[in-house]
Amino acid sequence: MWTRLMWIDLPNALKSQKVNGKWHSPILSGRYRHLLRRQFKVAGVPWIYENKVQKKNPRHKKPKGKIWMLEKPIRLAKIKKALEEAD
Repeated sequence: MWTRLMWIDLPNALKSQKVNGKWHSPILSGRYRHLLRRQFKVAGVPWIYENKVQKKNPRHKKPKGKIWMLEKPIRLAKIKKALEEAD
């Protein structure tokens, strides 16, 4: 595995690649990526090959809430206005 590192382009070796319409797995699997990352950490070299792009998953959205929660500020404003007019 370590001899492969002599001839590969590391950023591209960690990504899956589409060749002629078919997806090929990365040259370095996740297991070896982790080993390599650990070796970088031991040597004190920063690991710059991490994919930092986080996809926005719809499951991480804040829930909209119930209708009564959405209408509460409007209802309170109506009550406040009605109390002011009652005086």
